Amino acid sequence: MKKQEDKSLEFVIKHYKYSKLDCNAAYHRLAMRIGIQKHSHKLWWAAAASFLLLLSFAGIYNYLNQTTTLYATVSTTTYTLADGTKVTLSPQSSLSYKDRNCRDIEITGRVYLDIFHNSNKPFTISDDSYRINDIGTRLEVDETANSTTVYVEQGAVSFASTSDISHALLLNQGCKAILKKCAIRPERIATESANSTSWATHKFQFRDTPLREVLADLSDYYKVSFVSDKYNVNLTADFRADNLNTIINIIQKSLDVKIKYKSNSK
Repeated sequence: MKKQEDKSLEFVIKHYKYSKLDCNAAYHRLAMRIGIQKHSHKLWWAAAASFLLLLSFAGIYNYLNQTTTLYATVSTTTYTLADGTKVTLSPQSSLSYKDRNCRDIEITGRVYLDIFHNSNKPFTISDDSYRINDIGTRLEVDETANSTTVYVEQGAVSFASTSDISHALLLNQGCKAILKKCAIRPERIATESANSTSWATHKFQFRDTPLREVLADLSDYYKVSFVSDKYNVNLTADFRADNLNTIINIIQKSLDVKIKYKSNSK
């Protein structure tokens, strides 16, 4: 290989003449033959550079204005956002945000949020008809075609119609409100059960709760029905939704009752 390189170098030195291999001159001779104007190549390069610059700006714009969407299809799905907020989507629900700003979101369907509080960057849930501002919160938002319902499990939120932002409704722990379609302001409503978010948290909390309500909450979560030999007893207990049979056995022993599954349910 070395000998071949030496021979090639000797050939170049022997036959080299100044400006013999002038690339610019060769290009201009070619341009004359095929009819390219003297400065057309400069214009072409300028146009190409402008086009590439335009593409770059378009790419940056799309990157900064992209929409991120999280879905739940047939089962409940939990995500953790970049800021540490945990969101649980019920089936057929979604959550989206723009500009990589996960502190300002939109939802569809039923969503539970365990929000990472940051006083410098408030967390907002909104669409064309309502706006919810977090004040350190765990909450459930249920958006349908006719209304939006908010239940605060922990902390507090400000809930308002976009048509009347100045009169926001403050919801504290355990409070619930609904904003009906085309309504000017949300209205407070009674909380049906302390376990309305069990579908997302997989936890049950009962505080001197009548057995009939206990079984109704379990029935709603597990999609089964129960009957008991007596109902005039109350339960105080906390459960994780790990095993239904275990929960039923504990209730039976604690309250001295007999609970059975309805035959058409299980």
